[in-house]
Amino acid sequence: MPPPKGRSFPFAPRHSADWLVSHVTYDQAVDMFFNQTATQQNLGHDPLVYSKVFRGVTYATLQEAQQVFTETMNAEYEVREQRDLADENRGCKASKILNDNIRNRIVPTEDGLESLTAYRKPFGEKCVSPLLAVASIPITFVAGTIILVGASFTVWAIDKNTDFQNKVVEASIEYFN
Repeated sequence: MPPPKGRSFPFAPRHSADWLVSHVTYDQAVDMFFNQTATQQNLGHDPLVYSKVFRGVTYATLQEAQQVFTETMNAEYEVREQRDLADENRGCKASKILNDNIRNRIVPTEDGLESLTAYRKPFGEKCVSPLLAVASIPITFVAGTIILVGASFTVWAIDKNTDFQNKVVEASIEYFN
C-alpha cells in the first residue's frame, strides 16, 4: 500500500531548471520554508521572492528584497499567531479549531508523500532571524579557505624540502623513454 498523499513545497521541485537561475538553492529554500511560522507553513506560503520590488519599494538586489520580505512576513505572522493564541486562551472556539488545524498540519516533503516523522514547528514559536542564517555562511567560507590554504602550504613546504615534484617528473620521463 503506498504512503498517504501529503503536500509538496510551494516552490519548484529540486531538479527544476528554475534553480539554475535562482538567488537561493533548493536546500536553502526548504530551510526558509521551515523557518516560517506554523501559520505560514499551513497556508503553503512560498518563502521566496521573484522580484526586486516588494510592497512598492525597489531594492538593489534580489537578496536584499528577499531579506526584507522574509523579515516582514515572519514578523506579521508572528503577531498574528500571538493574537490567535490569546483568542484561544480566552475561550474562543473558532480560534481553538483554527489553531488545532495548524498544529496538526501535513508537513510538505520533497516527494509529496506524508511524513509521520517530520518536524512541525510549534504554533506561536518565533522565527530565526534570516541574518543569523546568513551570518553562518562567511564562517564556513573562512574555515574552508583556511583549510585549503593550510593544505596547499603544507604540500608546498614538503615539496621544497624533498624536491618530490622533480623526482616524480624525472621518473615519469625515464619510464616513458
